[in-house]
Order: sequence, then structure tokens, then C-alpha cells
Amino acid sequence: MAENNEKNASASEGGKDKVGDILRKERLTRRITVETIAKDLKLNAGYIKALEASDYDSLPADPYVRVYIKSLTKYLSLDTDAIMKEFYKERGLIVDDRGGANKIDVSVKRQEKSPAVVVAAALIVILAVFAFIANQKGWISTEPTATTTNVVEKVDSDTLRAAQEASEDSVLAAMNNPDSAVAAAKQPARP
Repeated sequence: MAENNEKNASASEGGKDKVGDILRKERLTRRITVETIAKDLKLNAGYIKALEASDYDSLPADPYVRVYIKSLTKYLSLDTDAIMKEFYKERGLIVDDRGGANKIDVSVKRQEKSPAVVVAAALIVILAVFAFIANQKGWISTEPTATTTNVVEKVDSDTLRAAQEASEDSVLAAMNNPDSAVAAAKQPARP
């Protein structure tokens, strides 16, 4: 109770009420409860109470608070621009008074892309296009390489004939006598 009197006294000494004080006084003058406003505007009642107490630390980020204040001032038929200007002063934000509109000057320096990044991206695109065209034209081959072909050519033709004869003998033996097929399979191939 003593803290509220001190807050009201300090606000009165400054000559202007805080935004929260203005909103609370108007709400009480109109005899509207916080819950009614919260229900009508679909706002959190705790946020409305924090706004009226000028407790900005318990509220979400300033952009949300600005929307809440604008909604409340319209609901209570207050001067939105004057209330917003006072809010900006309380929060220490820069207010642009030119043109009579409240605007916050937020300038962002645009970063320019370095030429190296642009050149690298262009080279990647060119290589991807070249690879696609080469694949479509058949320039990129999936045939066996020369090293595998050379290994196959080095195989001795005599070794191939011996392997073929051994396999033919085992097939014939298996056809004539199934028991001898097992025995033939266990025998080493003839050279």
C-alpha cells in the first residue's frame, strides 16, 4: 500500500502519469474489470495487470507490449498516438516526431556478398550442368576400366580349358551316378 502511494507521488511529481497509470485510471473510470477486458480483447489478464503497474519486465517483448497497449487504448477510447509516445519515452526508445507519426527508426546495414562467394556458386552451377550433359551424352562411361580388362586377358587359356573340362566331367558323373557326384566334387580339378 505504501509502495503504491510512493509510485503515485513520484508519477505526479514528474507532471505526467505513466502509461500504466493512465490505462488503470481510465479503466476504473469506466468501471470495467481487468477480466472483462481480457475476455473482450483475448489478452492475458496478467499482462493487463502488469501493464497497469508499468511492470514491463514481466511482460513479453516490446513489440507484443505495443500491440497490447494499442488494443487497450482503442478499447478504452484513448489517444493511441499519445499513449504510444509516452510508452516509448518510458522504455527509452527513439521516437521520430517528424510527420506527426510515431515511428521507431531501425536501420539495418545490408551486408554485401563478397565476389568470391558469387564466383564459387557460379562454378558449382556450371560444373553441375556439365556433369548432367556429359551423363546424358554418354561421355561418362560405366563400362569396366582398362585395368579390369587387362586382368581378364592375362588369365591363361590353358587354365580356362582345364576348369571347363573339370566342370564337364563332374556334371556328367552327377548325371550318371548321384553318389559319385559328391565324390567328384571333393576331388581337385585336373590340370
